[in-house]
Amino acid sequence: MSKPARVVHTPGESPEPPADAQRDAEIAQADAAAMSEKLASNQPAPLRAADVDPLRIKRAVLTVDGWVCPAVSPGFAGG
Repeated sequence: MSKPARVVHTPGESPEPPADAQRDAEIAQADAAAMSEKLASNQPAPLRAADVDPLRIKRAVLTVDGWVCPAVSPGFAGG
């Protein structure tokens, strides 16, 4: 995505608002770009739950079978 043109304002002058059609087109373009991004963080890892050792992980892991949590909670490990 290209950067928008830089706008420089002179002190004391009020900036000119963009035309309604141009503003609407820019908003629609930004919305389309945001909606087209793929989020990979909520996708399960290509693992089975049996492949994950709960003693070796530090946080929960999302697998094809569901979530696998660590055997020891990191919040309570320090005592």
